[in-house]
Amino acid sequence: MKTAVGAVLFLLAVSLPCATLSFDALRDFPARAEGDLDFAVDIVRFRNPAGRNLVQVSYDLPYAQLEPFGQVEGGFGVTFKVNVKVRSLINESTQEDSWLSHGIVSGGESTEKGSGLDQFEIELGAGTYELSLSITDSVSGKTGGVSGEIDLPNLGADLTLSDLQLATAINVDTLGSNFTRGNIKAIPNPGRMFGNNIPFLYTRFEIYNMTFDSTGPGSYSATYTILDEEGSEVTSLDPSQKKKRGRTDVWTGAVNVLGLKPGKYSLQVEVSDLETGQVSKMAASFEVARLERRRPPMEPWAAPYFERIDFLVGEETMSFMRSLSDEGKEEFLLDFWLRRDPTPGTPLNEFYDAFAARIREADQKFKSGFESGINSDRGRLYIRYGKPDEMEYHPADPNYPAHEDWFYYKEGGIQFIFSDISGIGKYELIYSSTEDEAGDPNWRAYVSEEFIR
Repeated sequence: MKTAVGAVLFLLAVSLPCATLSFDALRDFPARAEGDLDFAVDIVRFRNPAGRNLVQVSYDLPYAQLEPFGQVEGGFGVTFKVNVKVRSLINESTQEDSWLSHGIVSGGESTEKGSGLDQFEIELGAGTYELSLSITDSVSGKTGGVSGEIDLPNLGADLTLSDLQLATAINVDTLGSNFTRGNIKAIPNPGRMFGNNIPFLYTRFEIYNMTFDSTGPGSYSATYTILDEEGSEVTSLDPSQKKKRGRTDVWTGAVNVLGLKPGKYSLQVEVSDLETGQVSKMAASFEVARLERRRPPMEPWAAPYFERIDFLVGEETMSFMRSLSDEGKEEFLLDFWLRRDPTPGTPLNEFYDAFAARIREADQKFKSGFESGINSDRGRLYIRYGKPDEMEYHPADPNYPAHEDWFYYKEGGIQFIFSDISGIGKYELIYSSTEDEAGDPNWRAYVSEEFIR
C-alpha cells in the first residue's frame, strides 16, 4: 500500500520519574478523521525488547473518497500523502515524517472497490504525547486528519499487559509484512467495528514482567470477559492456561461476536501469574453492528463464478443450495464466501478473487473443440486444487495413449493422471490418489504402473 515509508521510527526520549505504572486506558483512540476524507485510526502500545514503548498506528482509508490519477496495470491508481507528527507535551519537542502511498482499484473508474488499510510503528520514551495523522489525496487535494493524546509511563517491575490489539484475522507469518510483529500477522480493524460480516473478534496482546525460572517455569492464565456500555458483564470465557516461556509472552485468541446485540462493548482480559498471584487487566472498546452483507467487489467477468461453488463442495451441499429460495441462496453464498475470506474486515475477498481467476485460467488452458475448459476433468481439478506443483506430459507410445501426470505436495502428496483415451485430445481423469476424486478402475489399461508414485 505505501511505497515509501522512510524511517518512520521516532526516538523521543523524554524521561519521567521512575514509576511502576502499567498502561492506562486510551482516551482519544480509536478516532475518526475530521475534514474532507473520512478514515479510522487506532493505536496499540507495546514494549520492545529494550524496554521502550512501541506505538503501533493503523489506519483504514476507503478509496471511494479518492480521485484516480489514471489507468495502471490491474485497474485504476490512487495516490495520497500520509503525514505523521508527534509532539511531546512535556518539553514540546516534535518529530514529523511523511510519505506517499499508492493503491490500485480494480475494475472501472469508480474507487468503491478498495481500501487503504495500513500500519506503521513509532518508538517513544515515557511521557505524554500528541499524535497527529493527516492524509491528503494527491489528485483532488482533499484532506482529513486525526489528533489525540497518548500516555506512555515508565513501566516498572510489576506484571503488565500491552494494549489489546483487536483484529479481523490473526495467523502465523514467517515472511513478514506491515501487519506482522514477531511471527504473528494481525490484520487490524482501526474502526473496531465487528458484526455479521466480521463474525470473529481476534485479539493479540503481550505480557511483561512474569516471574520465570527455567528449572520450573510455571504457568499463567488469561480470562476474557465482555462488558456492555454500562460496564455490566455480558459473557465470560473460562480461564485458559499456558506454560511460561520467559518473562514475556504473546497471547492470541478469538471471540465470536455474532451472539451480541448491536451496540458498544469492551473486551476485558485478566492475566494471572499463577506462581506469584499477581494480576493485571487491560480492556479495549469495540462495537457490534449488523453491517450490510454484500458480494465482494469483483470484475464483470468474475460475477458469474460467484455461484460456482460446485468446484469446491459435494453434491449434498449443492442439492441443499438448489432447494433454497433465491433470497436464501444468496444468503447461503454470502456466508459461504465470507467464511473463506482471509481478511473479512476489508471490502475485498482474496479467496474469491483467486478462485475466480483460477476458473478463467482453467477455461482458457483446457478448452478444446469438445468441451469448455471448466467442464473438462483437467479444468475442474485445476480450479479445485490449483496449479500442480509438478506437471509432466508423456506422449503416446505403442502400448499406451498420451497422458498428463499432475502431482501436489499438499496433504502428503496427491497425484492425478489424465489420459487421451480416445486419441483426439480429450484428456480424461483415469487415476486419482485421493478418495475425493474418482478415477477409472481400469486405469492400468491406459498408463503403466511405473508412473504411480
